[in-house]
Amino acid sequence: MKAGALAGAVLLIAGGFVPVNSQTTAFVNVNVLPMDRERVLAEHTVLVRNGLIEEVAPSHRVQVPEGAQVIQGDSLFLMPALADMHVTLPSPQATQDEVRDFFRLLLANNVATVRGMD
Repeated sequence: MKAGALAGAVLLIAGGFVPVNSQTTAFVNVNVLPMDRERVLAEHTVLVRNGLIEEVAPSHRVQVPEGAQVIQGDSLFLMPALADMHVTLPSPQATQDEVRDFFRLLLANNVATVRGMD
């Protein structure tokens, strides 16, 4: 399976996420939740180059390019980022720390897009 634009992907690691710091990233041996129907693609490698998903295939068939950032995902899950269309944003009186914590909490739960209901 080859895919287009990467709206956002998060490797779920005990309630956290892995930042991607390379032009090419390989998520190796992950369980992919493609969200097109109810299924899991077990032990796959996902290659992301310049923000685009280049390849999704069983790990034994993917050759990881030299110089790629490799993220080992044994027994972990990779899925597209989520969107929450009913969010109450922090009030204008919220401190900068409270606003930052609010958005960090969203990211920690794999929510990368929100629509404020105000």
